[in-house]
Parts: sequence; C-alpha cells; structure tokens
Amino acid sequence: MKDKGTTKRNVIMGQYFFLFLCFLFLAGCDGGPFSPNFPSDVELTYLLCDTIDVLWMQPFGNVDHGGGNAFFHDGIDMGTVNGGRFFSCAEGEIDDVEINTGKGLPGTNYRIMIKVAKNIILDYHFEIGGSVSEAERENNIFVSKGDWVQAGQHIANLIVLSGAAHVHWGIYDSDTAGICPLDYFTATLAQEFEALYDSGIEKRPASRPDLCE
Repeated sequence: MKDKGTTKRNVIMGQYFFLFLCFLFLAGCDGGPFSPNFPSDVELTYLLCDTIDVLWMQPFGNVDHGGGNAFFHDGIDMGTVNGGRFFSCAEGEIDDVEINTGKGLPGTNYRIMIKVAKNIILDYHFEIGGSVSEAERENNIFVSKGDWVQAGQHIANLIVLSGAAHVHWGIYDSDTAGICPLDYFTATLAQEFEALYDSGIEKRPASRPDLCE
C-alpha cells in the first residue's frame, strides 16, 4: 500500500507534467512564447537610413542606364558615406543575418532580414564594394538572428570600399520580391523618399514620375 507522501509526490509530478505539456502546446501556437504574434500587414514608420548620409540612389523598377543596359531592379539602392547608419523601418524580429552572402558586388557583402508581419520581410543587403575581415563585418552589425527590434533601431552600418557601395533594400511579401517598397511606408515617409530622390542626389528622368515604376 502506498504511503500518503508517495501519493502526494505523484500528484505533484503529474501536475508539473501537465503544465509542461501545456507550455509546449502554447510554444508551437501563433502567439506562443517562441512565436511572436505578427500582424497580417504592416505600415513602415521609419526611414531605413540617415538621409543626410545618402550620396546616391537607384530606384525600384525599370532602370535604363543606356547602352542596352536596361533591367528590372527589385529594390531601392542607397549609397551612403562610409559608416552610414541603417535602421529597422518597423518593429519586428531579425529573421536572418548573413556575414558573407556571395551576392551583389564582388567582395564580402552582408545581409540583415527583418520579419515585420506574418508574410512580410525587409531585406537589407550591404554591398561594400570590396573585402574586409569577418571581424570588421561583425563590428558593423548590431543585431543577431532572433532579436526583437523596434522601429528606428540602429541595426548596422555600411562599410564603403568603393563609390558603388550601397545597401540594396527591398521587400519580400509571401516570398515574392519585385514589390514597390514605398507602398508599405506611411504616406508622409513615402513622400520623403520621393523628395530625397529629387534633392540633388539624383536627377529624375522626365520619363520617370515615381521612384517605383
């Protein structure tokens, strides 16, 4: 016959096990402790960099530099001074950090991706125009995968090794690129983006009424 102490211990252990199962269930659910409850849509409330540091821009959409060099650009390029600061445009979770992407300009480029809604990810691809040590790249990245960031949080700096250095910034919506990023900003910030393009940084072609086309 079991003594009362053993029976009590078994009851307590059963209760702990039940609570543990509940915790695992919640962790796997949308909104559980390991799964942030992302909204279905997002409005970006912060520009991605210090506008005073911007030296040049390449718009989204159809780009034609002449000489048969026309192509579709699925983001907006922002060339800045060395050490140009970049920010999260909205609250979200760092979905990925790559130290060397192997894409874009030749060299050791790095990338930060931020999930800001259930199906929306912001893509910051830092193309530095050359190669630096892994330690120097890491010293210019201020977030890690899984971090939760706020709108306006300083996430990284652009290392500039050539005049072509820039951050290619774009949006993935349901894994689809090629969507105008300005469509996701508040109307005021979208206008600021357009005004920046016309501020002397670039001469807008007469045939291009908008940054996105």
